[in-house]
Amino acid sequence: MKGKGSFVYLEGTSYEIGYNQGKDLSVIPNIQKMLFEDHKKSKARAEDTLENFNMYCPELIDELQGVSDYFNRDVEELRFIQDSYLMGGGCSLAAITPKMTVDEKMYVFRTYDLSPNISDMRLCSTNADNKYSHTGFSVSTFGRSDGLNEYGLCVTFASCGVPVGNHPGIELHPNF
Repeated sequence: MKGKGSFVYLEGTSYEIGYNQGKDLSVIPNIQKMLFEDHKKSKARAEDTLENFNMYCPELIDELQGVSDYFNRDVEELRFIQDSYLMGGGCSLAAITPKMTVDEKMYVFRTYDLSPNISDMRLCSTNADNKYSHTGFSVSTFGRSDGLNEYGLCVTFASCGVPVGNHPGIELHPNF
C-alpha cells in the first residue's frame, strides 16, 4: 500500500494545539473510534504513561487533554495513552557528518519500518507558545517523534515503544 503524507501547521498553547487538532479531525467519519477506546484497557497502564509524560514532556498531556476536551472524552480513553507500552522491532537511524558529504552539510536519516497502514505520515511544523519552534513527524496524530528545532537541534529515535499502537508484530510490555 502506498501511503499519502500530509503537512500541518500547529500553533498556540499545547492545549490549544490539541483542541484544534480535535476540531480538524472531527470531519473524518468515525474518528472517535480511531482515537478513543470505548473502555479503558488498563487504568494502571494509563496512569503510568501519564506519569512518564508528565515527567518528560508535560506539554504532551496538555495537547492530549485539548483533543479529549474537544470530543468531551476522558484523556485516559485515548488509544495513544492505552497503546503506549509496546516493545519489539525498531527503525534505523543514521547521521552523515559534513566531512563525509560533497556539499559539507550534515544529513540525518531515519527509516520507518512500521507499515504505512499504521503510520499517520504527517509532518508538523509546530510553534507552541513559549517553546522552541520545530518541524517533525507526529506519532498516532499527537506529539512529535523526530524533528528539527529552530536552532538546528535534530532529535530522532528508533523504538517500538512509547507510543506506536497495539498492532500485529508488536508485543505489549510484559508488565501490562
